[in-house]
Amino acid sequence: MKKLSALSSLLCLALLRAQQERQQKAIDALLTNGAQSFTDTADQDRYDECEAAVNNALQSIKQHAKHLKVGRHLTLTRAAVAMPTFQGILPKDKYYTAIGSIANAALSRMLRDILALPDIPEVESHRLSELCHILNSLEGLFSEESGVCFFVRY
Repeated sequence: MKKLSALSSLLCLALLRAQQERQQKAIDALLTNGAQSFTDTADQDRYDECEAAVNNALQSIKQHAKHLKVGRHLTLTRAAVAMPTFQGILPKDKYYTAIGSIANAALSRMLRDILALPDIPEVESHRLSELCHILNSLEGLFSEESGVCFFVRY
């Protein structure tokens, strides 16, 4: 039974890492394809495209965080060794690490693209700042809600 538990833990970590990598790639694609390097944001249509891309990335991260909070932790039972099921709640430290790596991927993509711009006029600098501030709401994913605990310590 201890071997099954150890196998379950290793499998859970591998699946979590794989899911994180898929989510990071999806966020990168959303920002790369939608924002197109954050160029020409002085133009309202381009700004709107960039804003939509950043908002889509934000919603994707929040949706993923919600799935992790309400129970996407892999557990194996003797009857389901061949068919693992997701149940339970992701431990707090793993939740913060998972969401942090995905948020970091989004912020890194934005910063790489913005810092690669050859010249940033004043109007564009204000608009780029507004786009970056959209991701400020991710901070709420790293604080516990008052009176409600979604985490289990083990």
